[in-house]
Amino acid sequence: MSDTVAPQAAAEPGLISCAGAANPSLASLIDFYWRALLDFQNCLEDIEGADGRIENLRALRWKFLAAIQSMEASLGGWGACSEVHRAASLLQTGAPTLRLSADELMQRLCIGAPDAPAGELESGMLSLGRQIIAALPGHIPAAQGATGQREIIRAMRMWTKAAEGRGVDMGFLARRLEELG
Repeated sequence: MSDTVAPQAAAEPGLISCAGAANPSLASLIDFYWRALLDFQNCLEDIEGADGRIENLRALRWKFLAAIQSMEASLGGWGACSEVHRAASLLQTGAPTLRLSADELMQRLCIGAPDAPAGELESGMLSLGRQIIAALPGHIPAAQGATGQREIIRAMRMWTKAAEGRGVDMGFLARRLEELG
């Protein structure tokens, strides 16, 4: 049985595009959602907890960009290039999987505006982050708290069943869990 999944959301406006991977593997899709669940949601929670402190928000801007990079890389096929190269590429070409232009990323993250006020940077990142989460098919739970943890475990069970049904090795997800500890 094939490990590829037809990208049902690719043609619908506002949803993720699988432009970087015409037929993403089940493992790639699971990795994408894992990164959305943990890397990206945690980053949004950190932004909310920054209390408008500009120095924290400036640092979180790069964490936010790295989270977008990791999601994009899981479907976008960037392969083994360095994180710095991916960041430069992302700021030059945008994030096609998330349907974000380079200009929109630069504007919403206040890149090129070193004196942007904290409120502008915070609202730009939070609104973009919420837009990305809302556009993803399915429900992306907040990773923190007992409810989020239960939902993540439930998602992992569903992914495992889907992977077993397709003969997909889920070893990569075990490595992701180890990275958390």
